[in-house]
Formats: sequence, C-alpha cells, structure tokens
Amino acid sequence: MKKNLLIELLEDNENVSLYSPRYEGEEFTEFEKFLLQYKDLYPNDIAQLVYRLDIIKRDGANDRHFRYEGTKRDRVMALPSHLETTSLRFYLLNIQSKILILGNGGLKHSTTYQEDDFLNK
Repeated sequence: MKKNLLIELLEDNENVSLYSPRYEGEEFTEFEKFLLQYKDLYPNDIAQLVYRLDIIKRDGANDRHFRYEGTKRDRVMALPSHLETTSLRFYLLNIQSKILILGNGGLKHSTTYQEDDFLNK
C-alpha cells in the first residue's frame, strides 16, 4: 500500500525555511525519526548536527555548510560537512539556499550512501 507523503514546515525564519517529509498516518517526520533513533546512542553526533543546523539557520543554507552526496544538480547533501567528523550522516535537499528539506540518515558504513542499503532507501 502506497502512503501519501506530506511536507511539513518545521521552522521558518528570514534566512532559511526547514521542512521535513512525513508519511500520512505516521506521527513523526523523517527528521524527527532520525533524532529519536540516534539521540541516546550518539548524543555527541546529534548535538554536532543540531549545532550545524543552528549555524545554517543563522547564516542561510550556503553550500559550504554541506557535503554533496548526489550531484550538484539533484542537490542531495549531507551533514556533517567535510570540516566535521561524526559516525552519523544526515541527508537533506538544499533548495536555493533558502529552503532545506530535512530527511533521515544513519550510521555511515560505506564511502557513498548509494552503497549502503539502509541509507540509500
């Protein structure tokens, strides 16, 4: 059975708007699922990713804050950037540097997310 996908506004300010998908009938957005799944197991990684999001909310979603995971054309990006190291990868779409669609993520076990069945889905 196919579920409808809704895009929910999480936060909006003059520099950037944060959205996250939520499947119809589910309580949490994909971003919330990510936080809930890893906050107790990897609290330092989650804190670092949330800190980076706070900087992005302050400064805008410029490409320098992210690592490209797809192509520049598809705008699939990840946190943390190349400047930081965590066990987790968090994936998002960066639309025009003013709109971020926060997805989900997981433990980084491979060089690219396409090589990891969990991260790729």
